Amino acid sequence: MKKIRTLLCAMVIFAMLLSAGCSSSPAAKTGEADLNIDYFSMEILANYTSFYEFIDVDYRDENSVKMIISTDVAVKDFKYIEVGFKESGTEVQFFEEKVLYTADELLPETPFVTTWLAQGTMPHRGITYVDKSGTAKRFYITESGSDGTLLFVAF
Repeated sequence: MKKIRTLLCAMVIFAMLLSAGCSSSPAAKTGEADLNIDYFSMEILANYTSFYEFIDVDYRDENSVKMIISTDVAVKDFKYIEVGFKESGTEVQFFEEKVLYTADELLPETPFVTTWLAQGTMPHRGITYVDKSGTAKRFYITESGSDGTLLFVAF
């Protein structure tokens, strides 16, 4: 039964990623702000004089990786979150389970760096923020199945 449930969850996520209404991209393009996500490197960090950092205590083992999130314009009320989900029949609804890190603003000159670990098929980390127009945006973080790049998926 557990294997069937896991398979069903994987199929739902796969269908969501392929659906036309889903936005999955290394950049969360909202029309107001473009947030980018990438694996951390000193080369990328060298473009900045400062950054926000959060070491996720759940991901402090040899399999965790660091990632960097940046924006092209300032966004307000930036949060790094734990993503929860609720199943209802064949539907899966994602929601903000817990805030792990918050910044009043995420600025183009100050990216966010954190640890992350791909775990199973269900997303477990994400971001929220408020763009210039005052619209709240929510994205979970996942890894591309084809090339391993990090992606934002709107929820």
